[in-house]
Amino acid sequence: MSRVKFDLESDGRFLTSVRDLGAGPEEHIISALEDMSNNLSWSQLICEYHWQEIPVVPTDSFPGANKYYSFILYFSPDEIYEIVALNYAPPDVVCVLARKTRLRT
Repeated sequence: MSRVKFDLESDGRFLTSVRDLGAGPEEHIISALEDMSNNLSWSQLICEYHWQEIPVVPTDSFPGANKYYSFILYFSPDEIYEIVALNYAPPDVVCVLARKTRLRT
């Protein structure tokens, strides 16, 4: 079974976006992703963290454009973060952006 490996450094936007969230969230997010890396199966990522492709409107892309995905890190009702990522070669996930979000009902 393939284990997911998170790359937190290849895309500089990721660490910048995490730092912009503040020291507390930065520590939670980085720690969670490091703990999950190589310990999480693809099926767990899909089911437990809501891994999904982000639809791109055709006018905003071109043929062969990179597909972006997202998943959710839930720490508490007030601490929910969406991680945007690229997935060039599974099981490697390149994290691109972290942003605060809320669950949709």
